[in-house]
Amino acid sequence: MRYANIIINISHEAVDRPFTYIIPDRLQDSIHPGTRVTVPFGNGNKDTMGYVLEITDHPSVPIARLKEITEVVFAQDATDSKLIEVAGYIKEQYGSTMINALKTVLPTKKAYRAKKRKQADAKELATADVEVTLNDTQQAIVDDFVRGYENGDRKPCLIHGITGSGKTEVYIEMIRYIVSLGKQAIVLIPEIGLSYQTEMRFRKYFGDRVSIMNSTLAAGERYEHCEKARRGEIDVIIGPRSALFTPFGSVGIIIIDEEHENTYKSESVPRYHAREVALKLASMHNATVVLGSATPSVDSYYHAKNGDY
Repeated sequence: MRYANIIINISHEAVDRPFTYIIPDRLQDSIHPGTRVTVPFGNGNKDTMGYVLEITDHPSVPIARLKEITEVVFAQDATDSKLIEVAGYIKEQYGSTMINALKTVLPTKKAYRAKKRKQADAKELATADVEVTLNDTQQAIVDDFVRGYENGDRKPCLIHGITGSGKTEVYIEMIRYIVSLGKQAIVLIPEIGLSYQTEMRFRKYFGDRVSIMNSTLAAGERYEHCEKARRGEIDVIIGPRSALFTPFGSVGIIIIDEEHENTYKSESVPRYHAREVALKLASMHNATVVLGSATPSVDSYYHAKNGDY
C-alpha cells in the first residue's frame, strides 16, 4: 500500500503542514508529486482540494487513522516535483504558507479558446534561420560562458553593459548553445509591456520554439503554454517573474535582464525575489543564472567583484 503526503487547500497556518492519506488501488497510477486531489478533511470529512507533496511507503501516523484520497482533480508529472521543492524554498525563505507558495508555482488547469494571431505576426514568425553577428567583446563573453559550462562551472554570471551595447545578442547566442544541448532557457524581463517585442525579437532566431508567460494571458492560455513546455514543444520562455515557474524538464540557463529592477520583487504574498528564487531553481537543474544590467544592483556587483559570480 502506498500513501501520499498532501497540503490542504486552506490558507491558514494551523493546517499548513502535510496530511497523510491512503492512495486507493484505483488511483495508484494517477498520483504523483504535484497532482491535485480531493480528500475528506476534518471532522465532517468535507471534500477538500489538496496538493500531493510526496509519495511514501511508510506513513508517519498509524494506518488505522488514515483516510483515502477521494479522486484526482488534475494530474501532474515528475517535472512538478522540482516546482514543489521551489515552493518549499519560498515558504521557508519568505515566510509564506505552503499552499500560497504552491499556488504561485504550479499552473492552474482551465479551458480556453485559442486566439488567432494577426496576419502581420504570422509573417514575422515565418523567418528562416538568422545568424547573429557579434563584436569581439560580445564573442569573448559567449566563449567564456561556453567554456565554463562545458567545464561544469555553473556560477552565476553578471553582464555589465550600457543600454544598446548588445546584451540581447549575447543572450541569444548563450541560449542557442544551451538549446543545442537539448536544454531549455528562461528569460525574465522587468515588465509585461516588454513581452511582445522581446518575443518577436527572439522568434527571429528560435521560431515557434519561443513562447511568453505573463499575467495578461488568460489562466487557460498560461496553462496551455505550460503544457507545451512540459511536452518539449518550446525551448525558450519569456516573461516577468511568473515565467520562472514554467515546468521545463531540463533548464540550462535563466537570464534576468535589467536585474536591478524592483519589479523582480513580488509585492503580493508570497513576497519572493525572482533573482533569489532563480538561483535556487538553477541549482536544482544544474543550470546557470545570467544577470544583465546597465546599472547592476549593489549586491550583484559586489558578488561579481568578490568572485562569487
